[in-house]
Formats: sequence, structure tokens, C-alpha cells
Amino acid sequence: MLDFIQQELTAAAAGLPWNYNGQQPEYLGTYYDQGGNFWQSRIASKAACYALLAHLYAWRGDYAACEAYTRLVYENTTLGNYTFASTASLTAETSGVFNGLNNGVIFSLTADANFQESAAKGHLEDWTLAAPLVDKTTPDVYIPADSILKIFNEPNDQRFAISASGVVSGGYFQNFANPVPMFSKIKARSFTQEPLYSNFQSAIVITRYEDIVLLRAEALYYLNDLNNAVVFLNAVRTRRGLTEFNAATGGNVLNAILKERQRELLGEGHRWFDLLRNQRAHEFSGMSREQIRQGAGYGRLPKVYSPITQFFSKTVSGNKEKTDKTRYPCNTGLFSKVQEPQKIKTCG
Repeated sequence: MLDFIQQELTAAAAGLPWNYNGQQPEYLGTYYDQGGNFWQSRIASKAACYALLAHLYAWRGDYAACEAYTRLVYENTTLGNYTFASTASLTAETSGVFNGLNNGVIFSLTADANFQESAAKGHLEDWTLAAPLVDKTTPDVYIPADSILKIFNEPNDQRFAISASGVVSGGYFQNFANPVPMFSKIKARSFTQEPLYSNFQSAIVITRYEDIVLLRAEALYYLNDLNNAVVFLNAVRTRRGLTEFNAATGGNVLNAILKERQRELLGEGHRWFDLLRNQRAHEFSGMSREQIRQGAGYGRLPKVYSPITQFFSKTVSGNKEKTDKTRYPCNTGLFSKVQEPQKIKTCG
């Protein structure tokens, strides 16, 4: 399957533009009478193919190829019209990252209410949001406060932090003082008869710029280029209000990279696959390496598939049957629907 995906992505990349502004040799003129900003991240581009190829090679453990593809994405931001997302855009209800229309997003599956793609059910927000954002006392699923504090354990983090005086800041969580905190990072909504009826229109963000920058840091770590690995790690950290990581005093560089991916990409479906890819899943899941190798980390699937093969398998087959995620041993970023408020393990 990975060989097939590699061939498809490589072939597609050759004929796709970096963006659809009508000024690139692969596609001249407007695409369906819409400018480049309209199509930003909505449809495949050269950057989307290279980003997926970078993940594919990381999954294979070929970090030299992974680094090469992340470098292509990194060095062509102007052509691709993507960049770092602001912290505010990560939690914005409109025109943010999770509307799929932000320049920080490289590739996403949008659910735009303007095109009748939104829905009242089936989105992450249906499970994670509560009052005052929706008419629900508590969310169906949540991350407990002690786990949140372990993840966001550095001061001045713009995504979530608690000051020395106990003041909570950042948009990733609300109602933190409640027994059931609310994960409010993703909350893209549309209203029909506000506030009587609302739909959710969050995009499934397949990959965004921060994902690729941190993946490049991971690749450089495995290529023994620790200095540059730290440079790319800090490119994300400092934009979120954190101090620069110092390899001499901050501990293991790979641990720091994976921790930053956990914080930055929380709720986006990356954490469990990051742990699997780096042979760390057994440390947090209670399963042995052999159980994971046999596929225990993927519910009922008979063997271990990468997230890329899962995405392509469902896309190619057109299978819309829901995956039973209740058997996942920890939070993959894809929260499971439950009947009562349910704590979500956070994989460290």
C-alpha cells in the first residue's frame, strides 16, 4: 500500500501547482473562476503531496527522504502561500485554521456551510463542546485537568497556561475550573436561526505548516543534526510564547519535539501515530511492543497500518463505515463518542 501511495503522490506532485493563483506553469488562469485564496488547502497541491510524502517516509523510517520533502515544503512557502498560523487563528470560530481557509493549512477536507457541507453531528465539536458555546451542560468527552497540566507545563504558553496567581489563559480549553474542562480549540460553527440551531463546519486538517516544521525537526534529530533540529523546534515554540529549547539543559531533543507536537497538534489526530512511529507507544498505552506490532493499537484492524494507508484505503474504497475508536488505548486526537462524560487518556 505504501508503495502505491508513494507512486500516486509522486505522479500527482509533478502535475500540480504550488497554489491556484493562475501564475504557475502547471496551471495558468483561474480554476473554476476562483482565485488562489479560494482554493487554499481545499484541493491537492504540490505542497500537499510533498507533505504527505514526508509523512510516508517518516513512517518507513527513511528520515533522509523525509527531511528532503519537508525541506521542499519549507523552502517554497511563497509559492505555496502558506506560513505559520497565529495562535489566535488556531482557536478562531471563523477564518481560522479549522475552517480550512487559513494560510497555515496545507491540505484539509473542508465542511463549509456556504456550500451546504456543515452538519449538526459527526464533527469533533459535537463531542467536545459544552456551555456557553453549545446547549449542553458538559461535553461528552474531555481531557482531565491533571493531564492538561502535564501537557502544558511551561509558563506563558499562548495555547493554554496558568499564571502563578492562578489565572487561566489561552483558547485550547475553557471551563478549566469545572470538574469537566472543555476542549475548545476546535469550534467552527455556523448558525441557521441563531442561537436556536447551529451546525459544525470544522475542516479535517490533514496537514499544516507547523506539522511539517516539527516533522522536519524530528527528521533532523534522526539524521544526527541536533542543532538544526532544535532550530525548527524553536520556530514553533517561540511563536506560541515559549522560551527557546536549549539542548544542553532541556533534556532529550526528541522528547521535546514529540512534546511540542502533542501540544501544537492536540485534537488533530497525530499523537498516537507519532508514538507508534517513534517506537514509544508501549510507554504510554500499557501494551507491549509485540502487541502493538500485531496491531493492538488499531482496534480491530488485523495488522498495523500507517495513518496514510488508512486515509487512502478509505478514500479509494469509498468506505464510509465508522471506525470503532472506543478500543484505542489513548487519545489519538480523534475523540470517541460515549454516552457519559469520558476522560480521554493523553498518551503522556
